[in-house]
Amino acid sequence: MKDDSYLGLSWGSGSIWRFVTGWSGENIERFTKVFEQLKKEGYTGDELEEKAKSILFPKQSLSNMFQRANDVDEADFVEKAILKAFDKSNPVYVVATDYYLGRNTMQTLANYIQQQIAPWLTTKQCIDRVRWCITLFNAKLYMVLQDEIARERSQLGVEYKNISEIT
Repeated sequence: MKDDSYLGLSWGSGSIWRFVTGWSGENIERFTKVFEQLKKEGYTGDELEEKAKSILFPKQSLSNMFQRANDVDEADFVEKAILKAFDKSNPVYVVATDYYLGRNTMQTLANYIQQQIAPWLTTKQCIDRVRWCITLFNAKLYMVLQDEIARERSQLGVEYKNISEIT
């Protein structure tokens, strides 16, 4: 049995350790703070264990599950719109995904373009091209998203004027 007295949690049972297997230092620190506070409040034994579980591992509420599902649905919707708008080999797509997903700066992308793709361009010209790619990506994605939203609304029977029909 493990001795957990150095945590101030000497139950003698060692059951505390089944919670912390594979945890990071931050998680263990949070864990010990919860247990120390609950012990100060007078919890002991199984009651302490159950209360700690409820704090450390809260049950997912139905609204949290719906929110998470909604977030996933929205991400899938946007991803499908991006793939509809651009081929994966399109330079605009490549630059924009490196910018947004890779979190590369415009300068980093401009340096790559200048060194690997177009060494005859100046750094300023490359930065301009990166900026144009990102602007084109945003504009095209906006239009495709508007079209997809309008299509979904029309399938639901909701009347909606699409911006691409107005312009």
